[in-house]
Amino acid sequence: VGQEVELVLAQKRARIRGLQSHRKSEEKALPGTRTAVNLAGVSHEEVQRGDVLTTPGWLHPTDALDGHLRMVADAPRPLKHNSTVSFYTGTSETLAKVRLLDRDTLLPGESGWVQIRVENPVAVVKGDFFIIRSSETTLGGGNVVEPHAKRHRRLHAATLEHLDRLQEGAVEEVLLAGLEGRGAQTLKSLVQQVNMSVAEARAHLQGMVETGEIVALGDDLASEDAVLLPASLWAKVTERAQGALQEYHSRYPLRRGAPREEVRGRLGLGEQVSALALQRLIREGVVIEEETLLRVPEHRVSLSPAQRKALDDYVKLLGSEPFSPPTAEPPEPDLLQLLVEEGKVVKVSDSVVFTSEAYQQMVDKIVEHLKGEGKITVAQVRDMFKTSRKYALALMEHMDQRRVTRRMGDERVLR
Repeated sequence: VGQEVELVLAQKRARIRGLQSHRKSEEKALPGTRTAVNLAGVSHEEVQRGDVLTTPGWLHPTDALDGHLRMVADAPRPLKHNSTVSFYTGTSETLAKVRLLDRDTLLPGESGWVQIRVENPVAVVKGDFFIIRSSETTLGGGNVVEPHAKRHRRLHAATLEHLDRLQEGAVEEVLLAGLEGRGAQTLKSLVQQVNMSVAEARAHLQGMVETGEIVALGDDLASEDAVLLPASLWAKVTERAQGALQEYHSRYPLRRGAPREEVRGRLGLGEQVSALALQRLIREGVVIEEETLLRVPEHRVSLSPAQRKALDDYVKLLGSEPFSPPTAEPPEPDLLQLLVEEGKVVKVSDSVVFTSEAYQQMVDKIVEHLKGEGKITVAQVRDMFKTSRKYALALMEHMDQRRVTRRMGDERVLR
């Protein structure tokens, strides 16, 4: 009583106002008891046959499930691949198509792996039972092994082996098969899929993390939102990250590294999980992070003697007129960026570049003026350094962007 619950198919949340079992009021409903539930916030008309009441966010409807089906011995006819049947589980009833995964026909008395695609979504977990019927008679029944199934290739050995492990394997095998079947998952999602308590799964998963069978990202296993990957998928993620960076370094050998987004988008894990994966790759030293850039450990920017001489000559050229530096023929963008990263020049606009020494002198002098006078104009900056308006304006706009100054009309003040 008082607990928040969810009607899964109706996708409505409510609070339990009261509970009864055999017309006797109860504070708590226990497993296996017949229970009447009085819900606050949901009308009688909003509840439908087949709906399931559960804790919010735990169970999600599905329109495709994998299961193990056994035909009754006196079924009137074999079951063919892609047959349309009536499907029953709990109190749900819906039309469905049965895809036979390990044969073309299932004979009376035989068992086999099936994928069932239901016409109307149902709420099931691993282990739930189901029945299939024709219009006249019961054909067979079975149990759910994978409640949210992806489409499989038929007669595919790896798929059938995976289903066997989910059905019959030890706890560790079931957990690993659950991960391998669907890739990166949260702990909460995994335990729902394999129908296991968080506490039971966590006890086994901890050992699997230690042996390297699975990889935990983010909060490790302390949180139900911890992200888990099978080791095989983590190896692919590592390979993708290294491949993306190697490709970037080959394309741009003069850049220190690639933007984080360039790599994150290549991991194939979704934005949030990719961010966690990058954190781990950086922690393990597979990827090196420098400010906002990523690189492989062995990448270094290497200049030819001719390139280095060209850069040195360019810096000398800028220094020849430090407050009005020449703007003609700057180095190619990657080489100029390298000078910026080395701290030798400051690019204040697309066409204006100062040596770092000249830039700092100008900023210091402007700040000193503002502390004494309170404000300054572009014309005053121009006259202060005996330069042109082009350079003075570019410098002041750059100082605005760096939040050193703030523009107020035609004047600047210290921010």
